[in-house]
Amino acid sequence: MSGTVISSVASSVIGFGQISHDGMIDEDAWYPFNAPSSFTNPYPASIYPELAAIRPATAGAVGLAVAIDPTAPATVKLTGAGDIVLGRCEVVEDRLVEGITIATVSTRGGMVLPIDTTPVGGVTPTPPAVGDSVQGSATPGTVMKLAAAQGRGNVVTAVTSTTCTVLFL
Repeated sequence: MSGTVISSVASSVIGFGQISHDGMIDEDAWYPFNAPSSFTNPYPASIYPELAAIRPATAGAVGLAVAIDPTAPATVKLTGAGDIVLGRCEVVEDRLVEGITIATVSTRGGMVLPIDTTPVGGVTPTPPAVGDSVQGSATPGTVMKLAAAQGRGNVVTAVTSTTCTVLFL
């Protein structure tokens, strides 16, 4: 057989005259980390009222930017101002019986992350542009343009008004 073979992953993101890096992830680069119990409550109160009482429902961390939490080993947190972005939280597992919460973090590939648009002290964070690198912003789990000239192992490949697609190298 002659010709070029395009992988199913690449072909799934090339279409309609556009290329998107969103979803081009490397599942070999998904790593488990300890996470705060506040990351999420996967038990809806309507179905599991006894579990929801133990772990109150919170806004989920899935799809948000995460950083290493330096206060505990092998632990992540939602990104904060100036944090190095480790990747995106893909799955949260509440191991209630063991008393721990585990977050699976994607650390390599193309991921859509929310851009921080919340003004702090009257100043709106600088949104990234295509070609920029990102860092954590003041609103937990969001990103903003990296102020320094050098990158941090990531590059923005697409931007909307509320999100950016970041390619983690």
